[in-house]
Amino acid sequence: MNRRRALAATVIGGLVVTGATSAADEPSCADQPARLTDAERQALEEGGPVVAKVFIATLRKRFSDENAAELRKFIDPRYLKEHGLQDGAFPIQRVVTGDIHNNNLSDDPSTALVVADTEGGTKECFLFRLTVHEGAVYILPLKAPDKKSKSFKPWILRAKA
Repeated sequence: MNRRRALAATVIGGLVVTGATSAADEPSCADQPARLTDAERQALEEGGPVVAKVFIATLRKRFSDENAAELRKFIDPRYLKEHGLQDGAFPIQRVVTGDIHNNNLSDDPSTALVVADTEGGTKECFLFRLTVHEGAVYILPLKAPDKKSKSFKPWILRAKA
């Protein structure tokens, strides 16, 4: 097993052991069903890898909080509304990315793992939680934004590969 696959297996295995993957069993928002419907599962399986890859590819541009609004379309609108991030500056944490080496869904299609080059030539893994809202697939940050700066991470985990 090569290093990349070993890391991916460790990350996914760690989520199972820590119970982080049970988030799909609980609603992330009050109006979201507890379990994935067949339609949601299909939408995630078909659209999840696309959303994760296009998001990482879009990060190739250098963004400031003022012009990062282009990234807003990837984030679950319910999360944006809940935290007052629909308009204005968009303090999402960012990294400049390069080539994408791997883009996979886990057995739970609401979890995506992307391996990409980042600034300086380092390969990094990004683990995303995905969700379906009104038939579209979005990235769902698991943590609330920082209360003072409103900055938030779109990924669950970011680690060197």
